[in-house]
Amino acid sequence: MHDFAKKNLKKVIESFLSESSRIVTTVETQPEKLQARDIEVLAEKIWDLRHFAIELLHQFPDESTWYNASIIKELVDEPLAIDPDGKATISLIEAADLTKNSHNDKTLRTLVRAWTIEKAAREVLFSNLRDISKELTA
Repeated sequence: MHDFAKKNLKKVIESFLSESSRIVTTVETQPEKLQARDIEVLAEKIWDLRHFAIELLHQFPDESTWYNASIIKELVDEPLAIDPDGKATISLIEAADLTKNSHNDKTLRTLVRAWTIEKAAREVLFSNLRDISKELTA
């Protein structure tokens, strides 16, 4: 059962990374081409990340798998600064919830724009997720 959940989480990570990279590239090269549907899809990917990480945690996996799933949950739940002062914060899951439940994609769009400006922070997030994805197949 754990192997199936690990494979699901790996697929979700890869899907999130692919969609996020595509959206970041769009924002960097042709920001006018970014559609509301793109942001909605990203919100769904964020929901999936959290859902499958929690699902795996509830299966009481081995220590390494538990650690990786808990890191993903933490990354999605961690408050991120959305203003230059760092006073306004919101997590990826909160931004995804606003997008999906309130049809307000402004916050998630702001986070995506921040990924284009803070390339190092984006690369740390993406790199961590890539590493976790590799470890889930080990």
